[in-house]
Amino acid sequence: MAAFGTKEGMAEARKRGFFITFEGGDGVGKTTQIKLLAKALKNEGHRVFVTREPGGTPTGEVLRKLFKTQNMSPVTELMVLEASRAELCENVLKPRLQKGEIILCDRFAESSLVYQGAVRGLPLKMVGAANQIATQGLKADFIILLDATTKDFASRLKTKSKKDRLDQAGMSFHEKVRKAFRKLAKADRRFRAYSANLDRQEIHAQILKDVQKVLKRHA
Repeated sequence: MAAFGTKEGMAEARKRGFFITFEGGDGVGKTTQIKLLAKALKNEGHRVFVTREPGGTPTGEVLRKLFKTQNMSPVTELMVLEASRAELCENVLKPRLQKGEIILCDRFAESSLVYQGAVRGLPLKMVGAANQIATQGLKADFIILLDATTKDFASRLKTKSKKDRLDQAGMSFHEKVRKAFRKLAKADRRFRAYSANLDRQEIHAQILKDVQKVLKRHA
């Protein structure tokens, strides 16, 4: 199977569906923007499926709870995430893409490159190899990066009722995450960055406009 995101993979995407992922630090508004985009695309007549990482399958949701609540080493973090990712790719993403659906996913392989690689310090080649095994070459066609300042993250965190272990990792950790995502986005043409500090409807309008363009281009 050709890797999505490559020229050959994009040709497959035209036949099989389209895979859009949302990336960024915690609390940047990915869930809100996914809901808005899904609704807009469905109103246009597209078949849309929404999922998340870690999670998206019964096994993945168990692993998600483990990941969110238990302290673990960077290597263990990576293995837990890749196990969830493998289940999602095999049982959800590939079958739905083959049916021609548009998939919106909250996080994917790029999150591991940032969190476990650039921030936790695991070798990027190791993380990339683990991603390759779990995804079997599946890549996002279009990646939406929501970029918020650390100050804005701190403000949003105050209003969050339940805080997981990543929420409590400290501002320096989240600033590293932000810088790593921005660096990754500059090196990968699939990324499109949006300021998460704008009004949610304004962000949505920008995202929808760009998504409509890429869908039209690859129809």
